[in-house]
Amino acid sequence: MLDVRVRYRPVTEIDRARAVLHTQQLRVDAAAGDLPGVSGEVAVLEWMRERITGRLDAAGLAELDTRVRDLRAASDAKNLPAAADHAARLAARLAARLRGLVTPGR
Repeated sequence: MLDVRVRYRPVTEIDRARAVLHTQQLRVDAAAGDLPGVSGEVAVLEWMRERITGRLDAAGLAELDTRVRDLRAASDAKNLPAAADHAARLAARLAARLRGLVTPGR
């Protein structure tokens, strides 16, 4: 469904949706025991951080930074279950923001 909407939605919204997809791929990689795959997805999410910060207030940005930092720490520690858990939490927050269910910074 994302492909159909990509031309008509704000860039920030599409980038957040893509970030959610990367968190899901990270969870698949973690379940498969694929540490290089998890590390790669963490790197992608770190690179995407700048693109998904649009319209976040200071608290929302701090939360995003904390969640991405937690992902990196779990990946560096080779703790795949923790990385998958952090990815799921990040995905839930990003998806909620996409649905407009969470106000910035909450």
